[in-house]
Amino acid sequence: MADTLSSDLLARYLSGEASDADRAEVEAWATVPANRQELDQLRALWHQAPELTWNVEDAWQRVLARLDSPPVLEMSAPRRWLGWDVALAAAVVLAIGAGTVWRALRVGQAVPVSVVATTAGERRTVNLPDGTEVILAPESELRVAADYGTNARRVVLRGEAWFAVEHDSTRPFTVHTAGTITEDLGTEFLVQELPAAGGVRVALVSGSASLRQAGAPPTSATLLAPNDLAELAPGELVARVQSGARLAGLVAWAQGRLEFEDTRLAVVATDLARWYGIPVVLAGDGLAERRFTGTLRLESLDGALEVLRLSLSVQMERRADTLVIR
Repeated sequence: MADTLSSDLLARYLSGEASDADRAEVEAWATVPANRQELDQLRALWHQAPELTWNVEDAWQRVLARLDSPPVLEMSAPRRWLGWDVALAAAVVLAIGAGTVWRALRVGQAVPVSVVATTAGERRTVNLPDGTEVILAPESELRVAADYGTNARRVVLRGEAWFAVEHDSTRPFTVHTAGTITEDLGTEFLVQELPAAGGVRVALVSGSASLRQAGAPPTSATLLAPNDLAELAPGELVARVQSGARLAGLVAWAQGRLEFEDTRLAVVATDLARWYGIPVVLAGDGLAERRFTGTLRLESLDGALEVLRLSLSVQMERRADTLVIR
């Protein structure tokens, strides 16, 4: 095993750009205690990134300053860092500018790089440095804590997201949403903010998880098993759990489709606007109460509209950026 790793490999790993083979190489290298300490120090440096902008020259200078600052890095000994500090600075700046995780930002915007946001009609996959995958639904936002991966793995969610978490009992993974905390215990799950009623909905597909109010002791958490659908409203201490729930329709969007079962067309129209990014007007008496059962593929708006047209025997008209259903 190599005694040192290349700076660009470490930068790819920290930014979430690493392949499975790259991650395996870094994790194998980090099984040596001294290497693990250095990797943790690099994480501490990397997660100062929310202060940086897309001004690469400014980022370069700030990274160099941090590398020269023992209190920030908390370095117990310089050792190998002295041989690659400038290369690391260059790689970190490059990865900050090019990393897939942080490309939720448009080049030129001075936006904190730990924020990933989606608009109507947009989904985004975020690969976190530890191998955890997050798929953001439209009109959602993910914030990654500055100390992510150091002792704990904490993210803040607004909206809706699918999580496939790489479990690590020494570094808990928690999702903070609408005043609640969902903690992974080895899990694939959906977290959905409920803006109308407040609170959160969690659909657990595999593994286990817990759900509690923020500020409540961990002992108050509701433990969830596969196929549990839980809701926790503001002021409630115990989540309401539906065991053996049919979750396929709720989480299908993470696999690229929307599933409806006897759903009012008014609800379908709202979902079309959100998932395809096109406002929908229902221009006919009784249309809102019509019912639809079927599957719509997210990659094709035209295909989805054709399914609706044939299923409901309706007419559709595009007016500028608006869809009118009659």
